[in-house]
Amino acid sequence: MKPKVLFVDDEAELLESVRDALRKKPYRVVTANSGAEALALLRSDPEIRVVVSDERMPEMTGHELLAKIRAQYPESVRIMLTGQADITAVVSAINDGQIFRFLTKPCPADALHDVVTQALDVADSMSRTSVSDPDEFLRQTALTLLEERHPGIGAVERDGSGRIVIDDRPTDIDALIAPYRV
Repeated sequence: MKPKVLFVDDEAELLESVRDALRKKPYRVVTANSGAEALALLRSDPEIRVVVSDERMPEMTGHELLAKIRAQYPESVRIMLTGQADITAVVSAINDGQIFRFLTKPCPADALHDVVTQALDVADSMSRTSVSDPDEFLRQTALTLLEERHPGIGAVERDGSGRIVIDDRPTDIDALIAPYRV
């Protein structure tokens, strides 16, 4: 059985275009026109593992919806896809909804598919490892991906008491860039 991904947007045309663009992918697209409809679908269908929501919708914003989903379905992986978001909405989505990714409209179908596939992989990993704290799992997954892309980024030096040591000695810029000079 194909895993299910829920897309939430008050624009029916957009939901239809997402469904069309992703119809041949290895997951099933389910849609909702509002936050209330999305919550009802999640209550009735435990197979939904990933939720992709717009921000600006009547009655319930995307970040409010994703925060509710996080509280009620912490094992879900949440993505924000929006064309109009202010910084407050972005911060709320990240802090309250613990979103996996933030995407902007228009989003190419292949980029959307790639992010949904990554989210399904994370959801699958969480279910296989019996994670007790999904938020911590998502943080660790993000750190692992960052470390793979940027080796050493997560390295932190600590002193004997566990405090982080910050090297505030002046840096010799010429010495740092010397190997890259032509």
